[in-house]
Amino acid sequence: MAPPALFHVHLLPGLPPEAPRAMSDKRNKIVNTAILATIAILLFNPSGVVGRWIGTTYREWQQRQRISEIWEELVSAPSVLGSPYLDRGRAIVEFADYDCPACRMVAPTIAELTQRGEAIVVVRYVVSQPVGSPGREAARAAICAEQQGRFAGAHEALMTDEKWIEERDWTGLAASIGLADMASFSTCLSDESTEQRLLRDQSLADTLRIPGTPTYVTMQGLHVGAGGFRGAMTAVSNIRDIGTSGGPSTRRLELETEPLFDTSREFQPDDLGLVAANAGFFLSTDRFVVVDRTELLFVDPSSRSVRVVGGEGSGPGEFNFITGAMRAREGVAVWDLLSQRISFFSSDGELLRSSPYDPLAFRHLMAEPVAVHPSGDILFRDGNGLVTGARGRAWDPARYITMGRDGQLQTVATAKGDELFYGSGVGSGGGMSDRVVFGHRTLEGIVGDLLVVAESDASTINVMDWSGSVHSRIPMPAGVRVSPQQMRMAQASHASKWDRRIALANQFRQMGGSYSVGQPDRDIPANEITPGIDRLFVDSDDRLWFREYRLPDRDSAVWQVWDLQLSEQLFSLQVAAEDRLLDARGDRVLLRAEDAFGIPRVAVKQIRP
Repeated sequence: MAPPALFHVHLLPGLPPEAPRAMSDKRNKIVNTAILATIAILLFNPSGVVGRWIGTTYREWQQRQRISEIWEELVSAPSVLGSPYLDRGRAIVEFADYDCPACRMVAPTIAELTQRGEAIVVVRYVVSQPVGSPGREAARAAICAEQQGRFAGAHEALMTDEKWIEERDWTGLAASIGLADMASFSTCLSDESTEQRLLRDQSLADTLRIPGTPTYVTMQGLHVGAGGFRGAMTAVSNIRDIGTSGGPSTRRLELETEPLFDTSREFQPDDLGLVAANAGFFLSTDRFVVVDRTELLFVDPSSRSVRVVGGEGSGPGEFNFITGAMRAREGVAVWDLLSQRISFFSSDGELLRSSPYDPLAFRHLMAEPVAVHPSGDILFRDGNGLVTGARGRAWDPARYITMGRDGQLQTVATAKGDELFYGSGVGSGGGMSDRVVFGHRTLEGIVGDLLVVAESDASTINVMDWSGSVHSRIPMPAGVRVSPQQMRMAQASHASKWDRRIALANQFRQMGGSYSVGQPDRDIPANEITPGIDRLFVDSDDRLWFREYRLPDRDSAVWQVWDLQLSEQLFSLQVAAEDRLLDARGDRVLLRAEDAFGIPRVAVKQIRP
């Protein structure tokens, strides 16, 4: 039985026999087109199924774009719950208000997960209005506690106790969480910079179109309301690991066992006489220079010849102590802190010029030249140095300043700097006891006309031009959770540093000098998660090398090598722990190590293909 006709065609008189069929086809086409148009209207209009899907997808894309543009700033706030050194790409940014019942409802869950190391949450504020509202004052108190390293305690107190809404006893809050500097806390509460922080948080919320509190932001989008935290956790758990070496597209290489050249094998100690060998650079594929304590040794392995220049003294090309060395366009530049000058040598060892500088022109007397720009300008890293009366954790900021040949200084970039701890062990007024164990640092280098700044607690390494604008970013390797044994080894190393300082002080006193180190501070804090990297340099081929953080019980280290012009990783290289990598050129590396008697030696090794 034939199926029923969808459309009935009436035959018209006077038409040829094939006309009914043609007319039927035409009518079918018209009707089918109308049906498709109707379906399209139903589906693709803004309230239709596909229309809603397209609209939602586009809005989510716009949302992710807005987040990506300000992500680095979003996660850079020090108001962090959990370890701030986990992969920042997996961070959750919470926009909260302390005068928000839903925020307080989720707070215990967030506290539990962050304390277990399963989440990292950066808190930003969308505070209740007007300016004098309790929620706004509470946010200011949390910001001020944050400046003394007590944010987590203040946040927990404000989220779990509602008495402050009526009492507004911020001094009592500060005392309850153990703030040491009450005067600074009180000053901070009314400081304009604190209000500016709140206004900036509000501006970020406006940029992201935050609908209310709590809202949780991940790299994947917004997760709104008390239930949004669960969605945020699901989103970050699905992020693929970034910044780890040895991935499927990354070649993991090793060095050949036998060196191509070894100073201890090719020279007698009296011929070379290395004392420190703190730096070294390839001058060509076949030649290199080693920077020692007061001398530069230009080595030609093919002829087994060495040209020694410099020496101890205060005359041209002489040094009290070579404090640092940098690659320069002409050859090499070395820095003598005591002489307050930088000396430039050609690749053949000829003294080209000396550039004096005034340490008093910088904030820190130990401002350090770190690179020479292709134009000849010298890049200094400046900081604050010791902070009198400081207590607890702090950061010594890094300021990058160029000095032209005319001596003019210009700041080109700033960074977070190094993580320090100010305890009671140095001087009566307080001073820097030591770096935080497994603490974070800012590392830098120059690649052609680009400045590389790596803040080890960030999720990316910034590559900037000389105006400070970011040229590109590369992923920062993730830190490693420290085991109890590794923690004990690090603390023992810290104790041995104090022993060496005390021995040095005793030596000075025997010579009639005065050098005080105070009492050893045994309470230096330690991070449970290491930084992502601990060393960085630019090689002779303008490739960026950085070392994934090496824990004290590891017998090897892994270096990642990047082409920054292409923003791609070339390979990673595994190097023995006892070998210090000085430079690289092509498939060769320059290494420093020590023999059984502690005498330094320098070797050239080839990367195994």
